[in-house]
Amino acid sequence: MENFNFEQFTSVGSKLGNYRITISANAAFGLNAGFYTAEKIKDYTYVKIFYDKNRKVIGFLFTNNKDDKGTIKISHGTKNSGYIAGKTFFLSIFPGNIDEVKKYVGRYTPKTYEDEKLGKLYYITLGEKQIDSKK
Repeated sequence: MENFNFEQFTSVGSKLGNYRITISANAAFGLNAGFYTAEKIKDYTYVKIFYDKNRKVIGFLFTNNKDDKGTIKISHGTKNSGYIAGKTFFLSIFPGNIDEVKKYVGRYTPKTYEDEKLGKLYYITLGEKQIDSKK
């Protein structure tokens, strides 16, 4: 007789194909279900955000160390997704002009970068939005 180690699929309703990070009009980052699930973001409580001003690249380093300077708490949703408040971050890169974030609202496909000091970062480049094929 064969032995199996079945695990029930419970992600009904999750859009697991959406491997994206979104920027919303209210200056927040959304961690879509595909990215959230594939990268096991539910295992993390905090994120550190980095910015390369010259290349307009935002980097995300997920962590569980709340004592690290500059950590932001991740809000975990009920459908395999997450949310990161980003208003303070956007105000730091667009001082006095939070409306500037509206230029960058959209869906971004994150890429990975292995930093020799920090470790694995996920990053998005402002302006390189995901184009939806269906409208």
